[in-house]
Amino acid sequence: MISSVQKTQSLEAKDITYELILRRIRLLSQRRVAWLRKIWTEITAHKTDSFDMHTEIDGYFYDLDIPSEEQKWIKIEPSMQRVNEEIREINHILENDQDSRFSTLSHIFGLNRLET
Repeated sequence: MISSVQKTQSLEAKDITYELILRRIRLLSQRRVAWLRKIWTEITAHKTDSFDMHTEIDGYFYDLDIPSEEQKWIKIEPSMQRVNEEIREINHILENDQDSRFSTLSHIFGLNRLET
């Protein structure tokens, strides 16, 4: 039989895992948006008119959203270093998690790091 202390600890671990997953998603999104803003800023640097949806679409046509360039930028951009560190810390915690539902689902479905 599971004691109330064990139930509480289990619930707390689940809540922490859930919060870490949400935090990681938010940080990854923040980093992605920062990259897109960088591209959009560079596109408009030589234009006299303001940024609009046409400028954004032109950026996609010019193929400026290059994943390998984004990865290079993420590594060297000073404003992203705190974000990168927090993502690394969260990843480390989640990779070592053995007790949450998230961990169980990851093992059942054989999900790799990229998929989680």
